[in-house]
Amino acid sequence: MERTCNVKENSVSLNSTDFRFSGLWLKQNVTYYCSVAGTNFAGLSSVGSSNGVRVDVSAPVPGIVIDGVDSDIDCQLSNESIVGQWFDFYDSESGILGYEWGIGTSPGKDDVQTMEYVGFDSLATSRNTTRLTTEKIIFVTVRAKNHAGAESVGVSSDGVRLFESSDEMPSNCVALKTNDGNQFV
Repeated sequence: MERTCNVKENSVSLNSTDFRFSGLWLKQNVTYYCSVAGTNFAGLSSVGSSNGVRVDVSAPVPGIVIDGVDSDIDCQLSNESIVGQWFDFYDSESGILGYEWGIGTSPGKDDVQTMEYVGFDSLATSRNTTRLTTEKIIFVTVRAKNHAGAESVGVSSDGVRLFESSDEMPSNCVALKTNDGNQFV
């Protein structure tokens, strides 16, 4: 049986248990396999191959982040929790491994809640944001990580303004029924 190697081929000594190639020029989104052939003194041969490794040097493509659940909210009658949801992050080479999210006082910042890994969830609720003052706009920021370890750029929501009472809310904030009854659009 003829064996071919389209990347690099090498012979190693009888006692070798590992070998490393360097200086390879591997292509993005191509799967490479490692095969090892052994031949004993009787001339019998055996070949084993890996299940492959796909080259992924690109970061995930960022998606969309909203304040609230299922639809974006701009006003909220509560400073006790912030909810963020995200969609359409993807990585065609190695796939999305998980997400991290944070909350801040401007897009990209995490000065309210530092970035926290949430696995593959696409919805998160803050743990404790009672120190937030009202009349502030708060932003949710999300980053995706792929199986190769690369992170997307952070994507931020358009922000949600917090109010202590409905009397303070502008007239363009319309009530939205939710489980806690405290969110407004």
